[in-house]
Order: sequence, then structure tokens, then C-alpha cells
Amino acid sequence: MQSRSRRFVALIAVVLVLAGCGTFRRTSAAPDLVKITILQINDAYALEPVDDGRRGGMARLATLVKELRAKNPNSLFLLAGDFLSPSVLSTYLKGRQMIAVLDAIGMDAVTFGNHEFDFGPAVLIERMRESRFAWISSNVRDRRTGSTFGGAQHDRIVTVGGIRVGLLGLTLADAAHSTAGGRDVQFDIRFAWQRGSPYPSGTKQRWIYFAFHCTRVTNAHHSAYQDDGDDERSDKCRL
Repeated sequence: MQSRSRRFVALIAVVLVLAGCGTFRRTSAAPDLVKITILQINDAYALEPVDDGRRGGMARLATLVKELRAKNPNSLFLLAGDFLSPSVLSTYLKGRQMIAVLDAIGMDAVTFGNHEFDFGPAVLIERMRESRFAWISSNVRDRRTGSTFGGAQHDRIVTVGGIRVGLLGLTLADAAHSTAGGRDVQFDIRFAWQRGSPYPSGTKQRWIYFAFHCTRVTNAHHSAYQDDGDDERSDKCRL
């Protein structure tokens, strides 16, 4: 997770849901087509570029976001965790600089990675309150209250180009072994589905976008989550 070479690796899964809603007219004309651009990053916890300035950095990211939104206003900018830490600057500022920069760039929504808890739950809640973007966590909750941690949204509905998009943020349970969240922070994938469907019924066209954060390391990269199919909710979890 700390390898600079994958600072902006995205773990993306998009599921198109048709059941229970109106079907697409497969012969419909081109004006019915809506293009949605999703830019997702993760493990972006430093402001400066890497490889002697040749790659990465928040300045390049800001330029990329601006260009993509100019090409397609129907865009979402998301972050799948690990951005408050670790970095030398965060040792002193505890992630404040990342909140300020991502707000300035125009981040839409984030979910937790294990490094968001590096300075403890209380500091993370402070950073959440300082931010203007949304925090979405479908399965990280406060054990004491049973609610989502820090007042994060369990899910979020946004309308992009007239299409209602349901956003879920999942931090897989193995993160519990590598966080400083403490005993009162619970990572439970079942919590994601106990609340039911994240979108209202009756919508003609619906998308669900899952932003996953997984701490398993395979060949020095984040591994994608694949449900083993044993759980009755596997049809909703599989990527």
C-alpha cells in the first residue's frame, strides 16, 4: 500500500442493475445515451510528484480532473481510501493538508482506507468535519452506537446527467488487522447490506458504484475482492 508506484491505482467495480426497474429500449436513439466519467484514485497521501517529478503529484491530478470535467461535465471524482497518511507531512499535520488539497481540487466522495485511522478515531473525525466532500462508508461502524463511523453516510445517491447513481464505500474486514481504529471501530461487510437497497425504487435506470479498499497485498498491489459465493448476498458482492 505504501509503494509510490501505485499511488493512484484504482480498484473499480461498476454494476448495472436492471431488475425491478424499467428495461432499456435497446433500439433507442443516441440522445438517450448518457456518458458518465468516473475518476477514482486511492493511496494518494502525498502532495509532491514521484520519480524525480516525472509522475504523480496533486498538481497533475488537479489538471487531470479539470480536463476530464471540461470534456464531460457528467463526472464523479472519488477516492477509495488511504490519503490522510502515511507521509512525512502528515506526521506533523495529521492529514490536514490532504483535506485542504482534495477540497480545492473538487473531490466528490471518499471512503475509508486503513491509513485513515493512523492517528486514531478522534483525529479522523476531526478531519471528516473539516472536509467539504462526502464520506461514504457502507460497512465501517461505531461499535458503541451501531451507526456508521464518524457520521459517514452509509450510501449516497447522486444524479449525474439525469441518471441516479448509488454510491457505496467498502473497507474490507482485513483492514481491522492493520488500523489504529481501536476496539470501538468495527469493519463488517454484513453491515453494508443490512440497510437494504441504497437507491429508491421506481427509478428507470440505475447504477451502483462500489469503491473498495482492500489491504491484502498480492505482488505488491492491492488485490480486488472476490466473494466466494457462499454468502446469500454474493450476487451483490461479487466484482
